[in-house]
Amino acid sequence: MIYIVVAVILIGLSIRWNWWMLNVKGISILMYHKIGVPPADSKLKKLWVSPKKFDAQMAYLKKKGYEIITFKDLAGGGVHGGGKKVIITFDDGYRNNYTEAFPILKKYGFSAVFYVVSSTIGKKNLWHEPDVEKPLEMMSAEEIKELSASGMEIGGHTVSHKNLARISVADAENEIRADKETIEKLTGSEMLSFSYPYGGFNETVKENVKKAGYRYAVIIKQGKNPLPFFDNFKLRRLLVRGEESHFDFYLNLSRGRNRF
Repeated sequence: MIYIVVAVILIGLSIRWNWWMLNVKGISILMYHKIGVPPADSKLKKLWVSPKKFDAQMAYLKKKGYEIITFKDLAGGGVHGGGKKVIITFDDGYRNNYTEAFPILKKYGFSAVFYVVSSTIGKKNLWHEPDVEKPLEMMSAEEIKELSASGMEIGGHTVSHKNLARISVADAENEIRADKETIEKLTGSEMLSFSYPYGGFNETVKENVKKAGYRYAVIIKQGKNPLPFFDNFKLRRLLVRGEESHFDFYLNLSRGRNRF
């Protein structure tokens, strides 16, 4: 009987976690959204990671000898295969990225990439339905400039957070180009990477991202990215969910996903 119980437990663990998979090589691109405590009525709590948990995750990367890089490092040609490399990214440009995540990143000497929606700078995000989550404060122009000046990388995330695969080609092109122009003028630095809102893209959208002058783009599909990249404009990421455990974080980094 005990063997049956153990077998059932192992099967259950195998369904929930990918601990049994082999380690996967490649660059891990972590995807965060909001750092803080979610509003009590939020239906997007999985996109909130507490400061305490974020700190613990950064401490783990430091302790285990992960090399934290950015797209500037990749573009400079100084990154090669081998070793444990991680890119830390934040989508949307929420102010809590500045107030909560930024101090923790500085604590560990890490750089990260912040994808900003240019029309919401210094305002609130308006793409959430109120019954899903109330609008949140976004980073100000001065905060974004401070991030950039401190060595953080700012990336593109469109003018108004529209799904580029669901709007006209002309509108999508403007969302990509105008966002890049606005933020580069603000920071005085070239933006190298782009994040597709909602993960929405197609070949036309990809070509417009290239045409705008970006060298890389990230998607929301789970996985790691072996060097050399198969497609610079379709780089997979590892979504970090607020409700997940430290074991989930470890599996993401080592297996390229923690569950099916």
